[in-house]
Amino acid sequence: MRCHQDPISSQRPLPDGRRGASRGRWGRAIHRAAALAIAFAIGAAAAPGAEAPAKKPTRLLLDDFEGDVARRWQNLKPSRAQVKRGKSSGLWTNMTDAVNLKLPHDWSRYEQWLLTVWCYSVKATNARFIVMLASDTAVTEGPDFYYSLVTVDWTGWKQLRIPLREFKGWDHPGGFGHIEAVAFNTSVDWVGTQREPGTVLYFDDLALEAPSE
Repeated sequence: MRCHQDPISSQRPLPDGRRGASRGRWGRAIHRAAALAIAFAIGAAAAPGAEAPAKKPTRLLLDDFEGDVARRWQNLKPSRAQVKRGKSSGLWTNMTDAVNLKLPHDWSRYEQWLLTVWCYSVKATNARFIVMLASDTAVTEGPDFYYSLVTVDWTGWKQLRIPLREFKGWDHPGGFGHIEAVAFNTSVDWVGTQREPGTVLYFDDLALEAPSE
C-alpha cells in the first residue's frame, strides 16, 4: 500500500536549517500581498478622492440686507428693529416701489426653483403689492415683467416662497435669462396692488432656492 505524502513537508532540511525553498517563497509572497492590501485600504480611506461627491448647490443668495442697503435698494432703509438673519433688514414704510438692480441677471438655470424672502409685517392691513421681476424687451413700448401678488394679511415674520414657474408675465418679458431687477411694487395697480395706511414691512434674506425633494 502506498501512502500519499506532502512533497513540501517531506523535503529534507537544507544545510542552513531552512525548510524547503518553495515554502519560504510562498510564505514571503503571502505576507507581502497582505501588507500591500492593508496599505491600499488605509490609503484609499485617507485619500481626498475617496470622499463622497459634493452636493449640488440648492440655494443662491440674492441679498442679505446687510451693509449699505440704501445703495442697493431704492426706497428701502436699513433697520435693526426686526431682523431674521444677520444684523439688519430692509425697512419699507411708505410702499413706494422698492427696486434692486444689483442682482445676477441670468436665472435661466433656476427656472424650476423658488424665489424666497422673509417679510415681517407690523400689522395685517390687507395691503397688496407685487414681487416684480423686470425683464424688458423691445417688443413692446411699456414695461415687461413677471409678477406675483402678495396680500399683507399676517403679522410677524413670514417667508414668501414663490415658484418661478408660477410668476405671471405682463406683456412680453424676456425670459428668466434676462432679469434686470427685483422690485416690491405697488404702482402697477392694474394687476391688483393696493396701498393701505399703516403698512410697515421689513425684508430679509432674499434668495433663490431649489424645491424640496
